Amino acid sequence: MFDTPPAPRQEIAFINGNLADFQTLIAGMRPDIDVVVLDPAGDGLAQIAQTLAGRTGLDAIHLVGHGAAGLLQLGEVTLDADCLKANAGVLADIGAALAADGDILVYGCETGAGTERAPFPLAPGRPPAAR
Repeated sequence: MFDTPPAPRQEIAFINGNLADFQTLIAGMRPDIDVVVLDPAGDGLAQIAQTLAGRTGLDAIHLVGHGAAGLLQLGEVTLDADCLKANAGVLADIGAALAADGDILVYGCETGAGTERAPFPLAPGRPPAAR
């Protein structure tokens, strides 16, 4: 008879506050995405974990920051393979906010680039500690 409309997606975007013209990025996002601007002088992972504490069922977490091959800058923290290993507990807390099929989407210039085409360590969408 009547189909129940799908539940609205629950998404949150974390944007590094030192990106040039980050307000334009925010203005271009869908209005249903919660946006948090990270303090560029603070620990980006800690800010994300604190914001997500107690939240569950997120369809997507968007991370937007400066990037280079194999890394992403969030606040004063440079996310790379070593940082991710050292912060497995924080990543597990962040991952706990995701729905079972939720994604972490990473946006940063050259973050997925590399001479050996090695993917950014968060690929394919969830931190290793959240799998």
